[in-house]
Amino acid sequence: MQAHVTIGHRIFDLKKAMDISIPISFSDSVSAFGAATPKKNPYQVNSFIGDVGLGGSCNCHEITINPHCHGTHTECVGHILSHVQPVPVLIKPFFGIAQLVTFEVKGISKNDLQKITLDSDVEALIIRTMPNPTNKKNQTYTDAAYMEVDAIKYCNEYGIKHLLVDFPSVDPIEDGGHLLAHRAFWHVEPGQITMSDNVAEDKSITELIYVPNEIHDGIYALNIQISNMELDGVPSRPLLYPEIV
Repeated sequence: MQAHVTIGHRIFDLKKAMDISIPISFSDSVSAFGAATPKKNPYQVNSFIGDVGLGGSCNCHEITINPHCHGTHTECVGHILSHVQPVPVLIKPFFGIAQLVTFEVKGISKNDLQKITLDSDVEALIIRTMPNPTNKKNQTYTDAAYMEVDAIKYCNEYGIKHLLVDFPSVDPIEDGGHLLAHRAFWHVEPGQITMSDNVAEDKSITELIYVPNEIHDGIYALNIQISNMELDGVPSRPLLYPEIV
């Protein structure tokens, strides 16, 4: 059976999905910003225990996670504003054209982005950084790559609506709480904490992805699958589909 999708003049193979998310692990999780390891414990009430291994009739766990620190997650502008609708309300299901690019720098600048040719059809930009060992998927980050504000503004000028990166934050891990890259992407002024007409509320940032080295730079169809949770940042699962050429 063939399963293809056509977006504009491009055709993509739906049978060859490539998952570029980092799952939330309760044993060997990626973490950032000093977050403790995710936890899961059997749910207990009265005589019931949610663990078959402990005599329960089924497995049922209570979990403790921080979506911003424990795996791939997608954020909306509510991450930096108060009293804003959550991700599932602001960010519509996305299935569109993305471009994967790779850099070997710590602070990604406008000049770095200008060295590549961005396709005019692209709505989403996926950034992979080198080196790219598989242990990124369970690394404890104390320092990491980030994006310069001028690079974010360049993305805005190019019409990028969905930005995906393989580091914990588009801002430096230690930036004094300014989050200038986040603010620039969503058109939020420094110090602003409430919604205004100029805010780009339909744009998303996805952080802590992992793109294996065997996936080459280029054009893909991208589906960003998000958890239906009423939060400013939710666990997500971006999938790439190769172009049929």
